[in-house]
Amino acid sequence: MSMRVLTSGIDSLYFSVRSPVRAEAWALLKRAKDRAEHERELAPVDFPLTGQAFLVKPHGWRGYTFWATSPDFELMVGKSEKFPPVYVQMHSAYLHSLGVEPALHLVELFLRHELLAAPVDLVVSRLDIHCDYQGGDPEIEDMRRFVCRGRGCRVHVEREEAFAHGRRLTGFMFGRGALSARLYDKTLQTAQRGLTWVPELWTGQDSERPVWRPEFAYERNVLREFNTRTVDEALAAVQDLWEYGTEKWLTLRRRVRDARERRWPLDPVWEALQAGRVSPERSGVVRRRVRQVREERVLRLVLGGLTSLAALRGWELLDEALVEVGPELEPYLRVRERTFRGEVRRKQARLLDVTGYLDEGDRDVDASRPWGTRRTERQRSVLGGRGVNGPA
Repeated sequence: MSMRVLTSGIDSLYFSVRSPVRAEAWALLKRAKDRAEHERELAPVDFPLTGQAFLVKPHGWRGYTFWATSPDFELMVGKSEKFPPVYVQMHSAYLHSLGVEPALHLVELFLRHELLAAPVDLVVSRLDIHCDYQGGDPEIEDMRRFVCRGRGCRVHVEREEAFAHGRRLTGFMFGRGALSARLYDKTLQTAQRGLTWVPELWTGQDSERPVWRPEFAYERNVLREFNTRTVDEALAAVQDLWEYGTEKWLTLRRRVRDARERRWPLDPVWEALQAGRVSPERSGVVRRRVRQVREERVLRLVLGGLTSLAALRGWELLDEALVEVGPELEPYLRVRERTFRGEVRRKQARLLDVTGYLDEGDRDVDASRPWGTRRTERQRSVLGGRGVNGPA
């Protein structure tokens, strides 16, 4: 099978913001964290203008007082002098659901209207660039054919590693500093983590063959060497960063008699990767696929618990177990001063979906809105009308 590129783009984006946090936002997060500490579980919080929802953890993250999580992005907020007041980690599903620029635009709107006292630049902390392809599957012996030039960007490569799942090669890792790279079996990772939305991005995939992903992670110290400080500058430099990673920093060579690996000719697979254009893909089914995986995991838990209880009670038929389990649960809830309805509503408050454009699977959301979240008229006016970038 000849090498074929299926998709490419940005998989992760982290950035920080140096701006004072509004007092009302700090108070909102503090109330949610106090509740999380008291109840010993994540506490839901909705910001009033944009309707952005999070689950606040009972503990912070590193030097940050608050850690608010969502399927869209992680939000860290604090007052430590050692760190910027705000740190954001945008999730892969969010970036691929909306597209990088629309997703970033929504995050900027949230920061501007809900969190920050003054507008400031978004300073990039990390950017991951990838390309998914099929054909030319690597082997464990190929480790010696990789040439990694960490010193080219003043990054020390401590060691090179290969990973395997049983006898199946799962990938390589290169570098441990502010620039690193991985080449790994994305098909296997997708199956192990339940990332069923990822194959929706693969155009022309052969379902019988694995999909491999080379991915470069650029962190702040290296990005500054490319005169890249802000998120906008990093996004504008994505193609240059990809070319540097595949042409200067890491290459795959074809073995010849010369003992100097750097003089070996490029492998055809790597030549194709070097020639590729990084073009982020967006899929409208990400949100639905993530929800399906969540439901499947819950069903597995229900089945595991129900069959375990059936084994203890001697129930052998599913109908019998379903009929008998209700009376078993009622006294359990009563002792704990809870009700089934109350538990359902409590957990509904903690259900968050990935923000995404609507597709045929989204029947429960107003189709006149461009992304799959419910918003009030006031919230939509704050966000600039119906369109992501302003009034239609």
